[in-house]
Amino acid sequence: MSSTQSVENQLELFKRWFSEIDNPRGSEFEDLRLVLKTIPGYKYAVIEVHGTENRTTLNKLRQCNQYVEDYYDMTEENVKGIFVVNQQRLLPYPEEREQRLFFEGRQIEYCNKQNICIIPSPVLFELVDCALKGKRKSRHSLEKITVDCNDVLEEY
Repeated sequence: MSSTQSVENQLELFKRWFSEIDNPRGSEFEDLRLVLKTIPGYKYAVIEVHGTENRTTLNKLRQCNQYVEDYYDMTEENVKGIFVVNQQRLLPYPEEREQRLFFEGRQIEYCNKQNICIIPSPVLFELVDCALKGKRKSRHSLEKITVDCNDVLEEY
């Protein structure tokens, strides 16, 4: 897959496994809602999708967390934060995979504290590649790995 994969294409990759992604708050909001079907204690995940030629900022993670809080206020249900990011997107993939997976300690701490899972685009690309090779993972497995992750997901 191209290292300049667009944010929209990243979302399409994610939708291959989770068909229940929608935007109930309307197009003026950047967040998306995913209905979790197999994990007790969670009904929804909120997805923030972001692409950048640089590194991700802490403010983008804070924005993701704000969406999580908004959904919690609307539903009074536990909500998982998922931050899908294509950072350093001009770096060649897979040669610069590690650079694209790198997040600062402060960002990792914030995710741990706020229960946010960061899914870097290389991980999504690799997940799709496995599926195309006939090694598709179950929905339960994908949901569990994502819900259990409170930092950077380096592989599914």
